[in-house]
Amino acid sequence: MSKIRFKFLKFIAGLSLALCMFHGANIFSFAAETDNSNTAKLPLEGCFETHQIWSDGHHNAFTGAAFWKGKTYVVFRNAEHHVSFDGRVKILSSADGVNFTDTATISLPGKDLRDPKVVNAGRTLHLYVGAVDEKDTKRLETDAKLFTSKDGTHWKEQKVTGLVPGSWLWFVHYDGKTFYGSAYHHNDLTSQASAILYKSKNGKDWEPFFNIPVIAGNEVSLDTDANGALYALVRCEIPPCHPYLLTIPDLKKPGLFELRQLPFTLQG
Repeated sequence: MSKIRFKFLKFIAGLSLALCMFHGANIFSFAAETDNSNTAKLPLEGCFETHQIWSDGHHNAFTGAAFWKGKTYVVFRNAEHHVSFDGRVKILSSADGVNFTDTATISLPGKDLRDPKVVNAGRTLHLYVGAVDEKDTKRLETDAKLFTSKDGTHWKEQKVTGLVPGSWLWFVHYDGKTFYGSAYHHNDLTSQASAILYKSKNGKDWEPFFNIPVIAGNEVSLDTDANGALYALVRCEIPPCHPYLLTIPDLKKPGLFELRQLPFTLQG
């Protein structure tokens, strides 16, 4: 029996989910025991352990994680409520995946910072987050924000360009050469969301390359494989709220793709 620390769990055609979560006001990290026998088991079968890494009585949720320069970084929104305008980003770091240190806090006056995603960009860490202005009481627009760091502690805001105005850059994946991002915005007439895939060489300046053909599709998780294919898990807000799996086998030919709806409900 060998014990390994999970940083990411591959699921559904190579999509990555960070193995950290929230429960009330607590943030947890996970470890699992696996055996090396040939006995057939379910993909997630094992003896899981949880470690509480943060608890301060606030609403802590919407986590992201990355491994960079020998440390695991976990980011999450810290606020009074699930929907409130005091949202800020907490950044924790750990050398062993169990004992975490409060490394940094990012906030912007008058902004609710939501759904942070941290990305290992090689020499730097990139932190992407959506920002809702407190004057936008109906939360019609969410601006994309980017902060970068060379040490995980000190962060500098960068300008994001190339997105449709009011777009939320909800997820970013870096394959070592190119940044791929998913962003969505709401139609002024129908209020339905439209999701677009973008690419960038530096993680700041983006260009669209694929309009996701899913009505009311919004939050999209991304991953790529060694053969150059891109996979996207698309959340859909139309009942019964079954997600879509988008596959682009060759990113040089994004017009050739596969799209299928999955047989289960997936909501946040």
